[in-house]
Amino acid sequence: MKVFRGFLRWLAALAFSLSAGLLVIIFLADQSQISNLLLRLIMLAAVGFISGFFIRLFFRRWIAVIALLISWLDSLASILLIDRFYTNQYALLFINDAFQFQLPTIEEGAQIALLLLASMPPLLLFRRKKVKSVPAPAAARPSRKQLGTRVKEGFQETTDRINPKNWSISLPKFQLPDVSAKKPPRTSTRVKPTSKTKADVHIQAKKSSVSSVKKASAAKKVRLPKSSFHGKQAENDVKLVGEEEHICPYCLEHVEKNDPNGVAICKECGTWHHQDCWDITGACGVAHRNNI
Repeated sequence: MKVFRGFLRWLAALAFSLSAGLLVIIFLADQSQISNLLLRLIMLAAVGFISGFFIRLFFRRWIAVIALLISWLDSLASILLIDRFYTNQYALLFINDAFQFQLPTIEEGAQIALLLLASMPPLLLFRRKKVKSVPAPAAARPSRKQLGTRVKEGFQETTDRINPKNWSISLPKFQLPDVSAKKPPRTSTRVKPTSKTKADVHIQAKKSSVSSVKKASAAKKVRLPKSSFHGKQAENDVKLVGEEEHICPYCLEHVEKNDPNGVAICKECGTWHHQDCWDITGACGVAHRNNI
C-alpha cells in the first residue's frame, strides 16, 4: 500500500513538472526575442525546479540524496515526453521510439546535468529541520552500580513491608494458670461470738421462718389420680371420645355407614362416597396425583 501511494505521488510530481515545461513553451515560444537555446534552458530550469519542489513536498521523510535522484528521474521523464510531441533541435534522442538506449551526446549530457542542478535548490531549501537532542549531563545519568543499589533498596523495602514482624501490631499476652502449684489451705476466720446480741437473735429468727416456709412448700405436692389395681380408671379421669365424619366429595353431604342406597369407598385414598354419586362419575371425586 505504501509503494502504491508513493507511485501516485511521483505521478503527481511528474504531472506538475510536465505542466511547467508546457507553460514555458506556450508563453515563450512565440517570442521573437527569445532564441531556441534560451527557451530550452528556461524550460529545463522550470521543469527541474518544479519537480524538486513537489518531490520534497510529497516525500518529506526521505533522505535528500534519494529525493534528488527521484526528482532527477521525474524531470528527465517530463523532458522526454515534451520532446516526443514538441520537436526542436535540442531534443533528447538517446532513447528512440522503440525504447532503445544509446549513449547520450555532450549536449544531451549537459541538459541532463542542468536538470539535476535545477532540482537541487528546492530540495535543499525546503527540507525539514532536524531537532538536536541535548544529551543529559553525566552527573544526572546513574551508573549501573547506582541502579543496582536502587533496585536492591526497593526490593528490601517491599520485603520489610510484607514481613509481619515489622508490623506495628501489639497482641495481648495471656498467661495460663499454674496447675502444678498447690492451693493453700483455707483458714477459717470466723470468730465465735461470746455473747448473743439482739441483732443476732433477730437474724436467727428470720432464718428459721424462711426454712419453715420452704418445708411447707415442699410438703404440698400435686397429687395425681391413681388407677385401681384392677386396671379400671378412676371417676375423675378424662375420657376422649371421637367420631369420624365422612363427606361425599360429589354432593358435599354426610355419608353414613347404614346408608340404604349404599356406600362406595375409594381404594386409593379411602374417601367415602354415596353409591349414587359414585355411579354418576364412575370414579373417585378427589383428584389423585395420577389424574392431575
